[in-house]
Amino acid sequence: MAKNGKRYGVCENFENCSKAKASEKIEMDELDDFICPECHSDLREVQEKKGSNWKLIACIIVVVIILGGAIALLFIPSTPKIEGLVLNASTQTMLVGDQNTLVVTNNPIDAPATYVWSTSNPAVLEVSNGQVTAIAPGEATVTVVANENGDAVAMCQYVVNAPVVEVPVEEVEEVTEEPAKPGEPVKVDDGNTNGKVNLGYAIYDGPRQNGKPHGMGGTLTFTTSYQIDLKKMPAEYVNVRKGDYISNTKFINGRLVQGQIHFTNGTQKWINI
Repeated sequence: MAKNGKRYGVCENFENCSKAKASEKIEMDELDDFICPECHSDLREVQEKKGSNWKLIACIIVVVIILGGAIALLFIPSTPKIEGLVLNASTQTMLVGDQNTLVVTNNPIDAPATYVWSTSNPAVLEVSNGQVTAIAPGEATVTVVANENGDAVAMCQYVVNAPVVEVPVEEVEEVTEEPAKPGEPVKVDDGNTNGKVNLGYAIYDGPRQNGKPHGMGGTLTFTTSYQIDLKKMPAEYVNVRKGDYISNTKFINGRLVQGQIHFTNGTQKWINI
């Protein structure tokens, strides 16, 4: 008995039947007469051909490829994503004209990254690829950000001071007095009375001793930008500019000890050194 109640045959009446000429396989119920439905000739029974299930095979192949690729990916190391940045310094102190370099470390260290550098005050600091240049006295913050992750940020705060001008005692010169007018007695300056002294960075006017500023009550007027070292630990400086002056000074043998700074912006500051 045929499976599923079906029989299959072909007609061999090639002269009078189109089904025979087309070699058509004819499906019949097992209970029907096994003859050609067109020419009514007897059929020759044939077995049903089992076609390959290409769709199933293709699906199996695709699944195998996908699973194989997924398994392969497990063994291929992925590139880590940059999560943070660390600089080699968080605070720095520089003098005008100095340069230094900030070095970036990635977190994780093997995560690739490119950087964008910026400064909060270009008038004080310039930065290019981590190279920092001090332009003028003041404060500024250098920031670096990873292009690949805007949350990966690091900063360094800078204080820029004016160069310290050291004026050796032997270079201190007295301000030339105006010559006496005809008939007036010639003044002899022995350096031990009130008078002016050019210190190179400022003009002092007040008590002197041996030609140097000495005593209390003098005035020191700055002729250029200058940095006053307060001789403290940690280091502390006061930056002054041309036109600023110190009143009520106290000098000891040419060394400034105290006084009240008057800045051209109207502010004042008392210092003790």
